[in-house]
Amino acid sequence: MPHFPAEATASDPYLSACDHEGKPALRAMLRNSGAAMIFGVSCRSARGLLRSPENRGPAIRSWPSGVGRPEAAIQSWPPGTGNPASACVFPQSSSRTMPEDISFLLLPGFSALGFMSAVEPLRVANRFRGDLYRWHILSLDGAPVAASNGISMNAEAAIGDVEKAQTLFVVAGFDPLACYTRALGDCLKRLERAGATLGGIDTGSFILAEAGLFRGPDSLTVHWEALSAFRERYPALDASQELFEIGARRITCAGGTASIDMMLDLIGRKHGAALASAVSEQFVVSRIRQRSDHQRMEIAARYGVHNRKLIQVIGVMEQHMEEPLTSDRLAQEIGVTRRQLERLFNASLKDTPTHFYLQLRLDRARELLQQTDMSITSICVACGFESPSHFSRTYRARFGASPRSDRHPLSGSGGGGAPSNAKAHAAAAA
Repeated sequence: MPHFPAEATASDPYLSACDHEGKPALRAMLRNSGAAMIFGVSCRSARGLLRSPENRGPAIRSWPSGVGRPEAAIQSWPPGTGNPASACVFPQSSSRTMPEDISFLLLPGFSALGFMSAVEPLRVANRFRGDLYRWHILSLDGAPVAASNGISMNAEAAIGDVEKAQTLFVVAGFDPLACYTRALGDCLKRLERAGATLGGIDTGSFILAEAGLFRGPDSLTVHWEALSAFRERYPALDASQELFEIGARRITCAGGTASIDMMLDLIGRKHGAALASAVSEQFVVSRIRQRSDHQRMEIAARYGVHNRKLIQVIGVMEQHMEEPLTSDRLAQEIGVTRRQLERLFNASLKDTPTHFYLQLRLDRARELLQQTDMSITSICVACGFESPSHFSRTYRARFGASPRSDRHPLSGSGGGGAPSNAKAHAAAAA
């Protein structure tokens, strides 16, 4: 298709606008206004089945398993006729402004949570203010694409068939670079030249980086589990640990529920903080997180420690993996003696500083082994080991397997990880 014109698709192809429309008063108000209806399906189950009435046609893109076919369940309900109690009512939009188009390119094994958390705020914003947003689901070849949890999503088009896009997010999970090809990179570059704002959700930033679509000044983020791998592969780029980064032509997000925070920020910028707050309350979110909030749990929560000095020194260890600091230097960093440092670790963690530091470095090494195509020698250097043989011995002692035999067991199994560039896996997924 040439592009997505204003009238082409509904703003809500698979999520209805009827969270609370079962109320009798609202039913009565809409009974005479003309609406589309779903029969025999609850409001919650029916999400994803309708377009708005002004966009009738072959609107069904995804039909949940266990529900009857749409042809038998959906019809147009003429004005002035009855309204069955079991029906969900979808009022026609009165918005006169052009909705903002947002496209999502779903890669095989994409993070379903990251994707849904990006779409749901748009749906709720439409519910409150009319047709502010429309979204489109794309895949590499136009065929359905499976998320890391096995749920398959139908696509409206292949990315190569899209000539223009307003905003396009690449949504990925494990092994994003397994899906990267020169043709995909060319498609993204063409859309960017045509004026599209490009974004990445979860590990989608890998695709944009591989295509050379980040400039030096661009700030970007990626899922925390993939951050080390991203920095190793693209050392010239400024990858942050923020929940999301919003620039003039690039928008990136760590994925997961951070997609909600990113979309709330975008909604607030364009339509006001009041709407963003109203949308957030629909998700029972106590506050809208800022971009600078932490992706990961704080050190205190992760390790169950509360001593300020101990928390500080663990942070120092995490920041110095490639060139590990000695115990004396660690003690100096937090203003204690070496003996005091050892007592801190023994009292709170039942461990020594040296052994705890080694476990952190081995955990980092395992992340890189399982999520990148870096050589074992490069990983050895990146995690501060003196030699490959020393690295292999300590790795086997910790994990019960050699580094070589422990590579890539997670590929394609989850959402939120870094790439291994496993081309064979990509072919299987396609």
